[in-house]
Order: sequence, then structure tokens, then C-alpha cells
Amino acid sequence: MRRVRKDPEELRGDVFGRVRVTLVAGVLAWVVRAYGLGDWPDGWPYVELDVPDRFFTTVTAVLGLVGLGFLAGTAVAFGQWRTARRYERWARDPELAALVPPEARHDSVRRSGRLSVRAGYWTVGVFLGSWAAVILAALALYGVLVLLGEAPTQEDDSRLGKLYTGVFLGLFAAACLVPAVAQLRRWYSSRTVERLSEDPNLVGLTLSHPASVSPRRASAIPSLDVRFQPPMTGRYAELRQVTREKNVIDRRPWRIAYLRLFDNEPRVRDFMRGAWREFGYVHLIRSAASVSPAELREAHRLGTGKMFINTRARMSEELYHQPVHPLARGRHRLVGAARGAVLVKDAYGSYPVRALLCHGGFWKSAVDTLLAHVDLVVIDLSGYRRENEGTRFELQRVIDRVPVHRFVLLTDASGDRAFLEAQIREAWSHMAHGSPNAGSGQREILVAQTSDHGRYWSVRLGLDVAARTRPLLVHLHNRLTRAESR
Repeated sequence: MRRVRKDPEELRGDVFGRVRVTLVAGVLAWVVRAYGLGDWPDGWPYVELDVPDRFFTTVTAVLGLVGLGFLAGTAVAFGQWRTARRYERWARDPELAALVPPEARHDSVRRSGRLSVRAGYWTVGVFLGSWAAVILAALALYGVLVLLGEAPTQEDDSRLGKLYTGVFLGLFAAACLVPAVAQLRRWYSSRTVERLSEDPNLVGLTLSHPASVSPRRASAIPSLDVRFQPPMTGRYAELRQVTREKNVIDRRPWRIAYLRLFDNEPRVRDFMRGAWREFGYVHLIRSAASVSPAELREAHRLGTGKMFINTRARMSEELYHQPVHPLARGRHRLVGAARGAVLVKDAYGSYPVRALLCHGGFWKSAVDTLLAHVDLVVIDLSGYRRENEGTRFELQRVIDRVPVHRFVLLTDASGDRAFLEAQIREAWSHMAHGSPNAGSGQREILVAQTSDHGRYWSVRLGLDVAARTRPLLVHLHNRLTRAESR
């Protein structure tokens, strides 16, 4: 079970509330027991009740159990309150702040998987469609028989009703079974690819990389300002169709590296539906879940050794042969970035996504190669926890090797800002020797909030969902231009 941080004030109110209920239950149990046994204080009013002998014993037992239950809850709440107070003290200590867990809502975005929602849409749609089809078919057949002068009898109606019910149940069973089978096939493919990516026999023979966080810290680490940027607004009239030479704002297209939690499926889809692909080529490392069953079958046919990028030479070759021609404006299905295809609608065209499937023993070197190859690095920290070793490595690596004006961090509306700032400051305090961010003065890291760029039906309805992130991209472009002109 993952640890979460709770508000000590709310927990303190919970403790006192449970104590009050425990005391009330205890007092009532004593009163009922004393009244039933006749052990009543002298001078207190007493009325003989005509009730069964076991009535008072049963009520006393029930009240006692209620009191014990709330007493146990009080003990649990008190323990949680002490833990919350301890985390509160840790948050004020710069040395311990990074150990404080996030709030419970912090990783809620990771629990809203898109694939299950799509499957739910399919099931509900076929369910309603089955009913509509059965009813329309029955009405049509009945009308034809009436026109022919052969109105069905009650016995015929009974047989037709059974037939229609069987057809409906068959369609509904298929609607439930098809998504389940698709999910099972994808799960099996994901597990197989994950197992292959950990196979040491598939690691490249020419692999040479010290892709680990340097233990030597920078001699001069500047102070840090972590700026959380809420969603930006604005409209830009001079947006153009993207070309190979110019992006949507008539500038040279960027090379963008997108780093994120592999299991954060909703955020990957939101990112792809944003305006990032209008500004440049997005590079990302594929997860095992993004490999389709058809791709896995093809890999088995050609040999699994060719499935993964496992050497620097292979990485350079893949980057060199990636597509460069922009996509036309309109709807597209992006494959390789997430489970299944991501439906997008590009109002001004876009650049193709460069999704790279790397072996588990090479992915750190792949990150190093990307950092040296791109113009802008984007790290999505939505749902991030300290247990996510891969993202923690990437955050540290970016701070060690990329100037602050060339990377941006992302979070969603439910992100715990205090937790994220503590994690960023811890990585900053471990800045490696030779980092371009070392030195004197002050540096600023931008953490931009982006969320709900466009859900499935927003794209289906033809809405320009990328418009919500264009102001942020323009801001990042201006910041990068100012920094490079100094």
C-alpha cells in the first residue's frame, strides 16, 4: 500500500469525533446494563418495563461492540495523526522534505485509464444498439406480416420474443467478450515484451556507457526557484500550416524529448493531443504496453534480437531514419506512443512522433543520447512518486546535463505541489560535477500545469484541443530564444 500524506488538523477532528462516539456508546451501555439488572442508583427514576429478559443484555452487547469498534478506529486515527504530524515536521526540514509522501489525490490521474473507458464505451454502445436493433426488427417484421394479412398469433409472438431475446443476449455477450479478449491479448503482449526487454542475451555487444548518476556533486550549486505555472491562455492569429522547415509559429521545428511514467497512460494521450507536435518532432521511449500483438508477432518472425534498440550505433541509426515529412492537417491515428492508437486532430498539421523501443539494459544510455540530440526536454511528473526509479533517474540526469532554459516539467491539476517541489529540490541538491546549471546566482525551474488537453470525444467532435497548450509552447519558445541570445 502506498503511503500518503494527510492533513493533521482533519485527522485531529476525526480522533475527537471518534472519542466522543466511544464515550457515548460506553455510557449508554452502562446505563442499559444497570437499568436491566436493577443496579440503579437510589433516588433516580425507575420504571419497570415489560420486555424479554435478554433485551437489556442484547442492547448492552450491541452498544459495547459499537464502542469497541469506534475505540479501535480512534487508535488508528490517532496513529495516522501522529504520522501526519511527523510528516509536517519533516516538510519543514530541507534534509527530510523529500521523504514526505504526496497527498492521496496526487496520482489520481494514473487511475483513470483510457483503455478501460474506451472498452466501456464500446460495451454500452453495443448494449443499447442491440436493444434498438431487436426492437426495430420486431416492429418491422410485425408490420410486414400485418400488411400481408397474416397478423401473428399469440403463440407466434412468444416464439419471436424468445428469438429476439436470444439475439440480444448473443450481441450483448459479444460486446462484453470482444473488449475482454482485446485486453487479454494486449496484456499478454506487454508481459512478453517486458520479459524480452530484460533478457541479458539481447543486450548489444558494443554496449558501453556509464549511464548512471554521478556521485560527485557540483562544487557550486546555485539557489533554485521552483515556479508553478497555471494553464496559460491566449490566442495567436498568425498560426501557419507546418512544413519541414517551419513550425506552426513560423520557426525552425524543435526536437522534443518527452519523458514520463510508463504507466501514466492518460497523460501520454493528453500530451499527444496537445500542441507539442505542431512545434516539433516528439521523441519518446516506448513502453512494453505500447507494443501491439501484431508487432510482437512480426518481431518473432524476424527475430526478437532486432526488436529492441540496444546499442548507441543502433540508436543513431534509428534517429537518422525517422520520418521527417509533416503530417497533413486533419485527423490521424498515432501508433507506438501508447496502448493502441491515439486519435488526434491537427488543425495546422504536425510533425511525426518518433517512438523508440529500447532494451531494458540500454534505456539509460538512450536517455543520454536523446538529451544530447534534442532542443527541449519535457518531463511529465504527473503521478510521480519516489518509488518511480526510472523517472527519478531521468529528472536527475536532466538537471545534470541540460540547462534549465531547455527543459520544462509538467504536472496535472491534482498534483501535490509541495511534494513535487521537495523532489525537485532534492535532485537539484545532488547536481553532478560539470552540470551546465552549476555556478553562482539563481536558477528557475518551470513546472507547468497541463491537463485535459482533449479527451476521446473532444477529438471525435472535431474540437481544436491543442489550443490549450499553444500559449505554453509560445512561452517556452520565447524563453529559449531569450536565453540563447544572451
